[in-house]
Formats: sequence, structure tokens, C-alpha cells
Amino acid sequence: MVEELTSLSLPPGAVLVLASQPGPHLEAVDARAARLTVPPLDRAELGALAERLGVLSALAPSAAALGAATDAEAAVTLIEERSRGNALYATYLCRQAVGPAPGLGASLAPGAVGDPLERLRAVPSSAHDLDDYYAYLLQALTVEQRYAVSTLAVCDFAVSADELGEIFPMPAMMIGAALTRVAPIIAQQPGIGGLKIHHESFSRFVRRAEGDSRWVDQVRIQAAQWLSQRGFFTDARAFRHLPELLSALGRDEDLALLIGPDFLSRAIAGLQPPQAIVHTLAVVARRAAACRDWPTLVRCIELSRARSTYEEEGLPGSLVPYADVLVALSGADHVAAGLLYEGVPTLSARWGLQLCAAVDRAGFAAPWEAYLTAWDIDRGGKSGHDGSAGDEAVFLAELRGRIRLPGHGADKRESPEGHPLTLAQRVARFLDQEALDSPNRRSVCCWTASAPSRCWRARR
Repeated sequence: MVEELTSLSLPPGAVLVLASQPGPHLEAVDARAARLTVPPLDRAELGALAERLGVLSALAPSAAALGAATDAEAAVTLIEERSRGNALYATYLCRQAVGPAPGLGASLAPGAVGDPLERLRAVPSSAHDLDDYYAYLLQALTVEQRYAVSTLAVCDFAVSADELGEIFPMPAMMIGAALTRVAPIIAQQPGIGGLKIHHESFSRFVRRAEGDSRWVDQVRIQAAQWLSQRGFFTDARAFRHLPELLSALGRDEDLALLIGPDFLSRAIAGLQPPQAIVHTLAVVARRAAACRDWPTLVRCIELSRARSTYEEEGLPGSLVPYADVLVALSGADHVAAGLLYEGVPTLSARWGLQLCAAVDRAGFAAPWEAYLTAWDIDRGGKSGHDGSAGDEAVFLAELRGRIRLPGHGADKRESPEGHPLTLAQRVARFLDQEALDSPNRRSVCCWTASAPSRCWRARR
């Protein structure tokens, strides 16, 4: 990536800014580049980081009132001595002091230290950089456990502890123990309950540490087999990441077989969003171009054109207007799951709000928060209807979402009397009307959740 970025031809007046942890990967940067080293965190900043990440509060239950300040100073000193002000390393140490978060599949092993200070002291004093710290974390793992942890480092998608056990079959206790060991460098992704590596420097470390690409290929083979079993067109992770793994393994025939003439129709039937379709086609097209597989490359180009037609015409013209039919056929839970990927909306806010409304009408929880936030950004924080007939469905979907989430955005405000806004007041504010004082007007707006079109007609 660094080589590709530094080979770019920049127009006059433009500069390229690269921010990275130090390492040999930066050797490709041209000697003419200006280098700026971010100063390390000082003691006060490390103390603030430790407080924000919960280290000091974790010390409180285990320390007497008189010794709490002393323990806090000792914790900051240990973090400072080992991290030498490196912000990422200091973050890892703070996480280690606090202990593993729930959901990693195992509790602390018998005899494991539970005191934050003891956890920090367990890190060797000679571990002065990230590589030393990564080596310390991995040294206690078995070969099988290292394979499992390496899956998180090599594969760019989140998996749960149970799913790691499916990719590399071994007792759940061993998986849990391995994840607990490397807990400081693991991030838990929202929405799907998955685990990912917090920073890509660990991925670079494990590749250098092994020195042999065969183990990386073995991890990819296992992960590709697991994704294939989940269903390429129906599983969000398989659709996005199976082509990446097959490309990295050089399995060009298997990769080309994924992109058949019916690729787009099957992807749409599997509720794969347009951006995921673009990503998958781009991965296959790059590999086909590198291998000079012209038939596959041409097919990717033509499918990309068809995808554009689907996104611009099919999605707003067929899928969204008949969202209730889609929910009935595919299931509201499946549609709701497809609206987010790793906590991020998969569709534009306009179409996503209407699908959220269809899921909501079916009685299932819809990701309102994500799409209302995206809609607020698109509209510059404004709410309401612009007057066009084609915008009525979006308006009603937005109104339904704001009724479901009374604490979202502007709805967090209170009434002049200091009381939380009632449902009628929130709807009135959304409609830019005066306070709804009469019982009849209040009942019309409260009826919105079950018959929003009546509220719309009343407003008009």
C-alpha cells in the first residue's frame, strides 16, 4: 500500500499525508518526503488516557482509600516505562490493566492475576515497543491457538469466538484462553458480536514473525472453506471477503466461477447491497486483469454496468416501493440484518429509512439510529418534507423512526417547563406545527405509528 501511494503522480499544489506507526514498511517512502514524528505522550497525557480507559476506576475496588493515589501513580509509571509514550502501546497496556471484556469465550484461568497493577507488572520491563509486546502476548500460545489468533490478523472480517472454533476446530476452552491472552489488542465490532484486531500493526508483526507464507496460506484456506460453507450470495461476510481470500491464494478458477452470468440476480436475491456488489466485482476484476483473463474481466465490466442500473432504477423503482413484499418473502430479521454491516449502513439513508419502516411494520427492530443519523447528515440536520409527492414515503418513514427513538437528535430537547417531550409534542415539533393542545389534534398525531398516511393528510 505504501509503495502504491508513493508512486502516485500528484497534481501541482497537492500533497500526500501518510500517518503510520513506525516500521520497515515506511522504507518505500521517497527520501525527499518531509518526515514529522508525533511527540510521545507525556505523563499527564498518559494519566488522562488511563483514567479515560478505566484503569484508575479498576484500581479503586482493590485499593484502600489512602493507597488509591499511590496505586494510580504506580500504574501510570508502569505504562510510561513500557510504552515510552507510544499512544497505541499505552492503549494496549491500559486495556491489559483493566482486563478482558466479556464475550471472549473464557474467564480468567486459575492462578491468573486479577489485580490491574499485577497485570501491568506481568509485561516484561524489556518490552519497550509494539513488537516486543506482541511477542510477549503470543509466546504463551500453542501452535493451534496461534493459528486461531492469526485468523483475526490475516482475514479482514469479524468473527466470534465460536466461529473461530469452527474455522480451526479445537476445544472452546483453548479458543477462549487464546482470546483472553490477546484481549488487549482485540476490538469487538458492534452489531454482529464479532472480534477484529484493533490495529493492523499486529498483522504485519505476525507475518514477519513466522517468516514463511505457508502458514498464512493455511489460515486463508481454512477461512475460505468456512465462508464457502456459509453461502456466497446469502452471507454478508462471505460475499465481501471470500473473493479476497481466493485472490490472495491464487485460486483464479474458483474466483471466476463466483462471477457467473447470474451473479447480479443472485446477489440481489441475497439482499447484497450495491456497495458490496461493487467491491466484489472490483476484487475479481483486478485479479482477472493481472492474470489477463479477459473473458472474466469483460464480464465484471458488464455486470458493473448492470449493477449501476439496479442501483439507480431497480432499487428505488422495485425493491423499496415493495419493501413489505420483500419483508414477507425474506423475513424481517434478514432484511434488518442486511441494512447494516459492522454497524455501518449499507444503503443510502433515503432507501434505508423506507426499508426500516417496512421492518418496523412487521414488528421487528429496525436500525433506526444509524439511518436517522445518516439522513440528518444528508439533509444538513433539517427535518420535514420538501413538498414533492415522491418524498412522502421518506417523510413518513422518518416520522416513524423519530417516534420510535424519542432520544434521537433534536428530540432530546425538553419542553419549556423542563419536562420530557410527550409523543404529541415530538410529532408536532417534527411537523413544524404549534404545540398540539386540543385532544383531537393530539390523537391524530399519536395515530401516526399505526396509520401514518392519515397524519400526512392532516398535515397537508
